[in-house]
Amino acid sequence: MNQIIPALLLFLFSIAPSSGLLAQEEIPYPVKEIDPTSEKFDRVYQLVSKQLYEDALAKMDVYNVHVLQTIEPGFYRVLIGETSYAMKIPGKPIADDEIVELPAVETDEVYQYTTVLGATATIKVATVPDLPEKLTKDQFHVNLSNGKTYLVQIGTMKINCTRCGGFGMTSSINKTKCKNCAGEGHFIKPKMFRVQW
Repeated sequence: MNQIIPALLLFLFSIAPSSGLLAQEEIPYPVKEIDPTSEKFDRVYQLVSKQLYEDALAKMDVYNVHVLQTIEPGFYRVLIGETSYAMKIPGKPIADDEIVELPAVETDEVYQYTTVLGATATIKVATVPDLPEKLTKDQFHVNLSNGKTYLVQIGTMKINCTRCGGFGMTSSINKTKCKNCAGEGHFIKPKMFRVQW
């Protein structure tokens, strides 16, 4: 009987789901008492603003845009995948036959041009979508004071595996690698802070 209980407990712990321990834990970071004109408040704002902007950019579809021909400065005939487009690309000039990574959106417009042989041709127009607006410090302050919160990552933290106790093995006799943590003994997860008023 004395041997059955420890074996039963070991069995129950080995089949218990450990995914709950990897759930997103958020550390509250209240800013109500921080002076909005202080350097500390500005650092928090900069971090939140940067992560929001980068997250918005990451959600945009980015393509390899192959510039085939310069129609006029800043306006090009390009190839995206198998489709040819006329596309206005802001910023520095791009050379013919150059490939750049850009977010692109097809529009309903059609561009008409004359080919080198004198024929008239039309192609669809693509455009670089508007980049997301950056959050201003005033918006950040007003949003927080109205109850909005922001979730930001600052570094990572190491969490010991509960199945192997952080050893990476489930059996010291057989030296069986823990399947839960792939023998690492721990998990690395983002350290998340909830910025709130």
